[in-house]
Amino acid sequence: MIETHEILSIADGGEVLKMEVNWNPDDKKTNKCQQIKFIHHDGKVSYVERDHLIAALFSIAAEDQQAKMVPHAIQEIRNYQTTLGITAQKDLKKGDKINVRVSIPLPLTGEQISILGDKVGGPALAPTSSNLISPYKA
Repeated sequence: MIETHEILSIADGGEVLKMEVNWNPDDKKTNKCQQIKFIHHDGKVSYVERDHLIAALFSIAAEDQQAKMVPHAIQEIRNYQTTLGITAQKDLKKGDKINVRVSIPLPLTGEQISILGDKVGGPALAPTSSNLISPYKA
């Protein structure tokens, strides 16, 4: 992003359209390219907010150009699948159970430990008494 006062020229055939950004350092609305001043070849001036200009450019851009304009965030996830057991309190007979299968996307952050105690992505460990996680004591 341009952070200083700049005037850019766009040649359109024989006419020149000038774009001016950051023209008033004391006005927060014109700093950080929040507003763009267009100076037409006949001297008329138009002001356009950056967000409106970006939205207009996005709407006329081709699909591959739009993909370049959209911010991308890549995050690894793991789907955790489980079955939840729910005991009804109303509308069904009390004590009726409902089992629901649920898939929850969980972001992979930090070090993941599997049931056998090995690091996800690392070498697998054979189950031994030292690395096996069990609710029962031997």
